[in-house]
Parts: sequence; structure tokens; C-alpha cells
Amino acid sequence: MLTLRDNLIREIDHLSYLTQLQNLDLSENLIDEIKGLDTLTNLTYLDLLRNQIDHISGLSTLSKLKNLDISFNQIGKIEGLSALLNLEVLSLYDNQIEKIEGLSGLSEISLLDLGMNQISEIEGISHLSKVECLSFHGNNISDFSRFASDSHIDHPKLVEVYLYNNVIPDTHRPSFGPDVTVYWTAP
Repeated sequence: MLTLRDNLIREIDHLSYLTQLQNLDLSENLIDEIKGLDTLTNLTYLDLLRNQIDHISGLSTLSKLKNLDISFNQIGKIEGLSALLNLEVLSLYDNQIEKIEGLSGLSEISLLDLGMNQISEIEGISHLSKVECLSFHGNNISDFSRFASDSHIDHPKLVEVYLYNNVIPDTHRPSFGPDVTVYWTAP
């Protein structure tokens, strides 16, 4: 584990020789672009929380990555993740994402955190059959009924859904069945 948290780092460099590194924490820095990680092909955990990243790139060689946290950044679009076929945990909490896209092929995801973004519709996640926890709280979602009605078929392992602080009216209260806990409040 290499922790470089809160070091005012602006660029990811001088790490190329750490080819056996599995866990890297670059959170709370000043990084605005993901680059310089190409040779770290054994990474399974990467934390880029609280930086200044506005787009996802530079991860295509990290095929062993299982946990990726890019929360509290300025990302507007989910992209650049297609090579991360082993990804199990993806946190994009508190960014500027408006649409759920770019997740096709990521069938190993068990936790997806898209809370505190600008998402208005749940789409692009029906293939996530291993997902156990979905977090969409603090978005602009007004109707979750279409997703909820098919969730037991598409997401048989789902146990928790976070929907509070959205604009879902009381008349559209989501129901997922007895095995799923829903955290929800009416606007």
C-alpha cells in the first residue's frame, strides 16, 4: 500500500517502477488528469477522491483493478472504464454526472455509488447482475418505478438502494420487495 494522501500532488509521476504495487491512495491532492499509471498493472485499489479530475482516462492498463474511488471531483461523464472488467466497487460520488453511461461490460460491480450528482434517470445498469448496493441519493431522480419493477430480475443480489434527497414524489415510492432495504424520503 502506498499512501500519498494530502500532499499537494499535481501530477502522477515517478511511480512507473512500482510495477508490483496493489493499493494506491492519491486522495486529497491537486491532480487534474489521470496519467502516469500505465505500468501499475497489478493495482487492485485506486483512490483518487477529492482531487480536481474532470474526466476519466488513463486507466486502460489497470485490468486487475477491483476498487476505484473518484468521488468529490468534477467529472461530467462516465467514460474510460471499459477495460476494468474486474471492477467490483465504483464510487463516483459528488461529481457532475448527468447520465449513467459507460458501464457496459463491467458486470462484476457489486457496489455502485453515484450519489450527489445530477442524474435524472436510472438507465444503463440492467447488466449489473452482481450489484448488491446502489446509491443514487442526492440526484434529480423523479421516477424510479421502471427500474424497481425489474430489479429482482436484473439484480438478484441487490440488498440496498439509497434514494433519499431526490425528487421522487410520495405517490411513486419505490418498492423492491422484502429482501431489499430502500433508504428514501419524499421531497
